[in-house]
Amino acid sequence: MARLSRRSYWYFIRNASLMSLIVILPCLYFFKDRGLLSTPLFLIAILLGWYSGNNTGWKILDGQLVLQNGHWFTRSQYVIPHKNVQSFLFVQSIWMTHSKLAHIRVNVRHGNQNELIEIRYLPEESGKEIFNWLKIR
Repeated sequence: MARLSRRSYWYFIRNASLMSLIVILPCLYFFKDRGLLSTPLFLIAILLGWYSGNNTGWKILDGQLVLQNGHWFTRSQYVIPHKNVQSFLFVQSIWMTHSKLAHIRVNVRHGNQNELIEIRYLPEESGKEIFNWLKIR
């Protein structure tokens, strides 16, 4: 299974850390000394980001797409037959083109429902390879 480079872990850690600051900064401002009790959330956020980056992976194997991601200290692995793919999207922002990264979003038929699976910050070449594989019908 292909994995993210260690350089890409930074994006997951950054996003999780910024979200934790939304809680930590008001606690420090309003509760002063007791607000310091919220600062371990920052370390937890860093660990969450590292875990997410470490557990992101993808592979095309025997006509199936295998996607893996980590979220809230749980790892999810999806084995997606080509026939179950409803739609797919290759997403790349202006800033991501400079760093040659992209996101892949795959909507999969799951019973009577839809499930969105997203692999974030993968290399642009791998994203295009998955996108081209998904285009083939």
